[in-house]
Amino acid sequence: MTIIVHKTRIIGTNRVIFSAWEPTYGSPEKGFNHTTITMINGSWYGKVGTHRLPAYLTPRPRGRNNTLEAWITYDIVVRAADEWTQANRRRAYFAIEFDYPEISAGGYEGRITRDSGEIIIDPYRFEEDGEVDEESHAVRGVVTGRR
Repeated sequence: MTIIVHKTRIIGTNRVIFSAWEPTYGSPEKGFNHTTITMINGSWYGKVGTHRLPAYLTPRPRGRNNTLEAWITYDIVVRAADEWTQANRRRAYFAIEFDYPEISAGGYEGRITRDSGEIIIDPYRFEEDGEVDEESHAVRGVVTGRR
């Protein structure tokens, strides 16, 4: 599966946000299997790290069943769902750092934030390599190599 890494500069600031996108399934009418979607080259993509939880990890309301077993089961499902979400976000961070190795090479200590599958650098101070679209301030690469 191809993951597209997108780099966006926030106009008027030095902040840059990197996000990873993968093909998603579904439709606008029936919903998608990601909670954050966009269209790239006529196809729907979902942001890596925003997958909808599978049914078996969706916490069920306890209702009036306040037994110890119900609380423990609920807690286990919530923890498993959190770990599943964190694993997807780590996949996004890996894809971004694979495509932009200068992020993990150092020099940004204290200026990198990893949040919800995005990597944010503020302020952004490394040299551009000429791939910036001057109008949109965006750069796109593919995990198999920059394009």
